Amino acid sequence: MTTRSAPSFATPSEFLEHVRSAYATGRAPARPDLEMLRLTRESIEAMGIERPDPADPYQAVVRGLAEDVTGIFRTHCDIDVSRSCAIGPLEDESVNARCFRSPEGHYAIVLNHGLMNILHKRSKLLTRPWTLAR
Repeated sequence: MTTRSAPSFATPSEFLEHVRSAYATGRAPARPDLEMLRLTRESIEAMGIERPDPADPYQAVVRGLAEDVTGIFRTHCDIDVSRSCAIGPLEDESVNARCFRSPEGHYAIVLNHGLMNILHKRSKLLTRPWTLAR
């Protein structure tokens, strides 16, 4: 009988990609709402903001969130969590947000795209409510 050893991960980012690919296996990609994409593109262009990479449009949101989290830990706890933790989007409806831990002690925090949309709309409602009427 052969035993399969558990995969090993050198970095938190490598572990994050492993988690994301494990959830992506066997799933059809989500069908985009073309009208919503058009409206979003027009809104972004009207604000003069650089459009996100279509291959991973939530990367800018995730990067901002990760910078906020690591900044808070660095400022208040003098800890660099980016050395042991990676944050990324996950396109799977069964997970809103989850933290995974690898055997090496790396952490992968994943957020569902829908959750990110809701959080983004909430922040707009609280900080710029007039933008939601467009």
